Amino acid sequence: MAIKLRPDQITKAWETIKYVVVTSNMNPVTKDRLSPFFNRLLSDLLSGSAQCFIRTDENEQLTGMAITKIREDKDANEKYLFVSFLFSFKSVSDEEWTKDINDLGEFAKSNGCSRIEAYSNSDRVFEITAKLGFLERYRCLVKPLED
Repeated sequence: MAIKLRPDQITKAWETIKYVVVTSNMNPVTKDRLSPFFNRLLSDLLSGSAQCFIRTDENEQLTGMAITKIREDKDANEKYLFVSFLFSFKSVSDEEWTKDINDLGEFAKSNGCSRIEAYSNSDRVFEITAKLGFLERYRCLVKPLED
């Protein structure tokens, strides 16, 4: 079950959130830009403009985390939930992933979103999301520019 942390719970989870960002395969942030990124992320989480969801096991041990943000597609005139980071501290079943995505979907719908979007470079994420009904809409290509 995905549990949304309240802004006042973010500071207690902050070190774990930073760990998830740094180790996640969804991390687009280079090491030299982590400090300003973390400042902005903390501000967004504390203000509620970004969200942190956690998954716990039967012993209430943290097993997973997602960082999301509601974005607006101005061209399509619709809102969507963007999953910035998704991390599992241990292997979980496809059923558990399904429950988590359904929970995120309910949160998204309750906030007027029409879809969930995420970027990844993980074959396991591709496998899971295909089973959960995600479509691959495009591929993101990046060419770093040298100074």
